[in-house]
Amino acid sequence: MSDDNLTGEITYTAVDLLFLSITVTVTMVLIISYTIKDLDHHELELQNLIEGTLQSTLVHQDKITKQYYPGIINLQTFKDTNLSNKIVWDKAGANIKYEILQGGKVVATNYYVSHRLDDQRSYQRAQERMIEGGRFTYLYTEDRPMLRNIILLDNQKYSNAILKVVAAQET
Repeated sequence: MSDDNLTGEITYTAVDLLFLSITVTVTMVLIISYTIKDLDHHELELQNLIEGTLQSTLVHQDKITKQYYPGIINLQTFKDTNLSNKIVWDKAGANIKYEILQGGKVVATNYYVSHRLDDQRSYQRAQERMIEGGRFTYLYTEDRPMLRNIILLDNQKYSNAILKVVAAQET
C-alpha cells in the first residue's frame, strides 16, 4: 500500500465523518425543536367551538326545506336555545357570551358555560372561578370582542345587526 493511497483514504474518511456529523447534528436540532415547541391549542379549540356554533347551532334554518342560512340568526330561536344542551364540548371549561346588538343596544344575550346552565349567573361565576384559579385563556374580551355582521330575522322581518362574542377557556 502506498502512502498516497493511504492519504487519499484518510481524506475521504474525514470528509465522510464531517458530512455524517453535520447530518446527525441537523437531525438532532430538528427533533429537539419539534419536541420542545409548545403549541397553545386552547385558542384554536375555542375558536373552533365558536365558529361551529355560529355555523350550525345559531344560524337560521328554514322550516320547510330544512336548509341552513349562515349569517342569518332568528331572534326567537337565539333567545330560546339552551346552548349548554345543544353543544357537546369535552375539553376544558369554556365560557362564551353571545350578544346581538342593534343601534348600539343589546337586543338579546345567550351564554354557553360548559357543563353548567347557560344563564348569566353561571357565566359570571365561571368567569370568577377561572380568574381566581389563574388558569385561563381569553380569546375575546369585553374590550376586544369578536364582532360579526349578521342579518337578524325577527317576526318575519330582516334587519342588520352585530353579533358580539366574548370567550374564555380554562387551561
